[in-house]
Amino acid sequence: MLDCFQIFIAPLEQELGMKSSHAVGRSHSAVNSSYFRRIEAVNFALSYDDGQATRELVNADVVLVGVSVAARRPPVLYLALQYGIRAANYPLIPEDFGTMRLPDSCSPAATSCSG
Repeated sequence: MLDCFQIFIAPLEQELGMKSSHAVGRSHSAVNSSYFRRIEAVNFALSYDDGQATRELVNADVVLVGVSVAARRPPVLYLALQYGIRAANYPLIPEDFGTMRLPDSCSPAATSCSG
């Protein structure tokens, strides 16, 4: 066995004044259940990015709404990746101002959907 990282660990321990735990995968562990929740939240955020889909928008924890040129994607992805929040973002378009509401969302059991 050749430990390629050992040459870096001692100087880092000295510089940081801490001993290494020598535990593999501690920073991005898949053993933790929050990991899977965060990944699912990121997939949700990407699926509902910029109003691409509205079918299950009702399942979002947060819907960030703003005009089409607003930077909604970064905060939505941040919430998903860091906290596992199912966030979506929706661009306001002129038709939305006429109805003063977001498009209708459908539950997974619905047979038809508008929006």
